[in-house]
Amino acid sequence: MTPQIEGQVIDRRISEPISDVKVILTSKDFDVTDNDGKFLIPQIAYHYRVFPPKSYDYSDYSGASLVFIRDNYKDKSYTLGNLPSTNAIQDKESYNVDIKRYINMGKVYLTPADPNILEMQEEIISDTLDYCQPNQSQKEVDCIPLPEGMTYR
Repeated sequence: MTPQIEGQVIDRRISEPISDVKVILTSKDFDVTDNDGKFLIPQIAYHYRVFPPKSYDYSDYSGASLVFIRDNYKDKSYTLGNLPSTNAIQDKESYNVDIKRYINMGKVYLTPADPNILEMQEEIISDTLDYCQPNQSQKEVDCIPLPEGMTYR
């Protein structure tokens, strides 16, 4: 089951919302930002068939991705497993799959693409994202806003 993911996409250069950004979750589920740059991907339940284990190199697994795509901007992607999620009661330690989980990305800043470069331009965020500290700006640091009701302790 994936968490519900929401946020707003902003132009890094002029700090204005960007509409019509395609927000894709693992090439399967997506939303397109509205005129205010906002998006919402609802929680999605996946069903799997389990087979006996075979020899497999788990070091190659990179997890699901959340990708932001729009013409004239650098594509931006996050490894979903590295995004902190919470639930309605702010119980960060609960991993019960029946409890709905959320990720509020806050503001996702896209950088305009360089028109002089013809190949694909992208930003890949593969490090674990932390909650933003009080002195951090999402425009300057890749972080997620602290959920309402949570503290830094």
